[in-house]
Amino acid sequence: MQYNWRNDFEAAEQQARAEGRHLFVFYKWWPDSDSNRMLGDEVLSAPEVVSLFQDTINVMVDRDFGPQFIAYVGKYGVTTVPSSVIVAPDGTYQIQRGFVPRDRFIEFATRAKTPRTEAGARSMLGVSQP
Repeated sequence: MQYNWRNDFEAAEQQARAEGRHLFVFYKWWPDSDSNRMLGDEVLSAPEVVSLFQDTINVMVDRDFGPQFIAYVGKYGVTTVPSSVIVAPDGTYQIQRGFVPRDRFIEFATRAKTPRTEAGARSMLGVSQP
C-alpha cells in the first residue's frame, strides 16, 4: 500500500470534487524533524494509517516548493509544518497541526472522513433540533 502522493493540487482538488472523494493534504518541510517523523513509520507510513487513505486523493506540499504552494495551504489556514488537512467532498475541512502520535492521527483521520448527518452537524454547532 502507498499514498500515490501528488503535487498538482488544483487538478487533485478538481478530481476529488468530481469523484466525491476526500482530499488529504500533507504540508511538510524536509529539514523539519516533526515532518519527517510524521512521514516515517511513527505515523503516516504505518500500515493502519496508510489504509485510511487508499480511497482519498493525496497531495503532499513541501514548503520549499515555492510561494504558490504556501498560498495553496494558506487557503485552509495552514501556516505551520507539519500540518494535515482532510477536505470532505462538500468542501468542509479539518486540520491537524504539528506532530501527533499515530493513535491520535488515526482518530483525527477517522473523524474527518466520517460523514456528518444533519442532526450531527447541528449538535456540533450547538443548535438543538426542533
